Amino acid sequence: MKAAFGCIASIAYFALVALFMLGNMLGDCFPEMGDSCPTDHERNVTILGIFFGGIAVYGVLAWITIRLTRRNQDLN
Repeated sequence: MKAAFGCIASIAYFALVALFMLGNMLGDCFPEMGDSCPTDHERNVTILGIFFGGIAVYGVLAWITIRLTRRNQDLN
């Protein structure tokens, strides 16, 4: 059951990261309202930042989960 919950949580997390990436790709720009529109390069760099940031946060969360799980097993 723990493994299934972990898989579902991972899928939900990466779906959220993908949603942030999609929002950046499809971001609206309104120059008539004074907005500065990002270039394609700026959008691509931001998307890569979101992607690698999401992987880094996932790695930290996995490391913390492993540490807590091992600590709980040692206490039992």
